[in-house]
Amino acid sequence: MFIKVKDKSHIRNSIFIRSSQMSDSIFLGIVLALAGGFMDAYSYISRGQVFSNGQTGNLLLFGVNLASGNFYVSFHYIVPVIAFASGIALSEVIHIVAYKRNEKFLSDTSKDSDNVCNKSVETSGRRPSRLMPSFSMLSFHWRQVSILIEAVIIILVAFVPVGENQLANSLTSLACGIQVESFRRIHNRNIATAMCVGNMRTAVESLCSYYYHREPSVKKTFLIYSSAIFFFIVGAILGNFCINLFSERAMLVCGMLLLIGFLIMFIDLEKAE
Repeated sequence: MFIKVKDKSHIRNSIFIRSSQMSDSIFLGIVLALAGGFMDAYSYISRGQVFSNGQTGNLLLFGVNLASGNFYVSFHYIVPVIAFASGIALSEVIHIVAYKRNEKFLSDTSKDSDNVCNKSVETSGRRPSRLMPSFSMLSFHWRQVSILIEAVIIILVAFVPVGENQLANSLTSLACGIQVESFRRIHNRNIATAMCVGNMRTAVESLCSYYYHREPSVKKTFLIYSSAIFFFIVGAILGNFCINLFSERAMLVCGMLLLIGFLIMFIDLEKAE
């Protein structure tokens, strides 16, 4: 069951709502960017200066320490990379399984509809309106499953003892990999909610293009990407603040952010059109 937004006339052209589906909306993008900044700040400040989101630094440090013969230290940096890749793989598996189940659901519903129609023709001589399968019958969108799993993992991180930083960072990178793979678009634009380099490139590129061409769509692109960067930074600030207050338990706040994202996805904007 989805919550419908009845009156959207006053926000129809706003980047802050308008989207084909809630998983593609700026609202969810803001929540995910906050969580992304929070996770990176937490893993760096509280868990041994390891980046959980962007794996470039971890790969670099893995190579440097490997070349220096610091094999144990190099292992310390490669494990989050493997966990991140595992998160991407897990997200893709969730997507594939959900797609196949939806496909089977549609096929079975279509067959049931044909059977009802045929029986009605046999008994009354009239063919009823065809029963069309509805995705609202399905409990969750596959991305909701992904973000719920991510939230559970992040909450578990909050209870990992301080001395077990390797485990905490691996779980955080696993969750980040799920997020990066599951949520790749905002308003039909490819975007990352857990890192900033690609977003910065596109934001600056769009700003320069808008300066010369004044196209509204380019301005909107700049606003979307710069918003993702801004809220990532806000998430890092929030993470630092919560770490000072709650130490390793600070990740509970990040888990709550992700649960908010899970609930946001029950709002079905497309059906309210």
